[in-house]
Amino acid sequence: MTSPTFTYVNTYKTDTGKTVFHFDLYRLKDVQSFLDAGFDEYLYQCEDKNVWCFIEWPEVIEQFLLDFKLKNSVCRVSLSHCLDEQNKRSLKFF
Repeated sequence: MTSPTFTYVNTYKTDTGKTVFHFDLYRLKDVQSFLDAGFDEYLYQCEDKNVWCFIEWPEVIEQFLLDFKLKNSVCRVSLSHCLDEQNKRSLKFF
C-alpha cells in the first residue's frame, strides 16, 4: 500500500475479499471540501463488516468523525518513530 497523498483515497481488495479505503487528508482544507468531494459516501460503506477505512491526517474532519453514526466503530491509531533511534517505533490505539 502506498499513501494516496495526491489522489486523497486509494481502494484495495484484500486476499480475503475485504475492501479497504485508505485516505490521506493532508492537503484537504476543511470538512466542507471532504463532503463536496463525496468522501463521506465511503464512510457509509463501512457499515459492511467487509469494508475498512483508514484515514491519515484525520484532524481536518475530526468533528465530522465524532458526529458520524459509526463513531463507535472508530479506532484511533498513532504511529511515531524516534529520530534518535533508527528502529524505535511507537504504536498506540485509543
